[in-house]
Amino acid sequence: MAVAVALALALTLASSSEALAQRLVALAPLATLGSEDTSQGAQAATAQLEQAIAALPGTSVVPAAQVAAALRRGKRQGPAACDGDLACIAELGRQVGAAVLVTGQLGGLGEARVIYLGAVDTTTGKELGSTTWSTGQGDSAAAAVVRLLAPAEYVGKLQLRLPIQSAVIYVNGRKLPASATGTHSLPVGTHALRVTHPEVRDFVRFVDISYGAVTQVDVVLTPLPVVQHDVEARQAAARADSRRPWYRTWWAVAGGAGLAAVLAGVVTYSLADNFDPDVTLP
Repeated sequence: MAVAVALALALTLASSSEALAQRLVALAPLATLGSEDTSQGAQAATAQLEQAIAALPGTSVVPAAQVAAALRRGKRQGPAACDGDLACIAELGRQVGAAVLVTGQLGGLGEARVIYLGAVDTTTGKELGSTTWSTGQGDSAAAAVVRLLAPAEYVGKLQLRLPIQSAVIYVNGRKLPASATGTHSLPVGTHALRVTHPEVRDFVRFVDISYGAVTQVDVVLTPLPVVQHDVEARQAAARADSRRPWYRTWWAVAGGAGLAAVLAGVVTYSLADNFDPDVTLP
């Protein structure tokens, strides 16, 4: 019984330590023109951002409502009142015990709204990053949060179908390592792809990589004219050899020529052996 209790206590402490080790990110209430935006659209965007922040590995989120309540208790205004002063914004984040404070300013009209996001380290008072999120235009809150808080993870996949597995792949002039699956992780955006091999023309095109998506490309490698001619010539010669009768093959001709040379030598030797230079013709 004592062992079971000790084990349960150890697991509880381990879970508590893991939770404390997580980065705590607070989301400030979204604002429009310096004032907190309580519209339905702002509330929906806030919920999506909170969910996206909580989904990051090793991250916990302080909801915007909790941040707003803490500011009211401290009789403090929102980040917009700091007028861009990073030290002021960092202090607001420290009030809720967060390591990072994320702020957002809304702009645009109607359903197509743009949210300008920023992240400040509450310990150093330095800006960690900034990005924009265009709601309703194919951009997701998850992608915006990754761009802001984990830019190294803002990647997609490039999958190549190669007819020649030994072909060399370059992206933006940089050689990619070989991949057994033909899949490579690349930053989101447009990249210059080049696939090369000594016996074919280079395959060159631009590819667009999207966040969390796989871009598939069928690589078409066209043989070089000289290589193609040599291949066709060898194939034609092989077909001709397969149709040629045995007595016209190279080995039959060579053997016949050798036999003829031997017979000619024998005849010449025989004639020379019976020749008498002193014989007088009548």
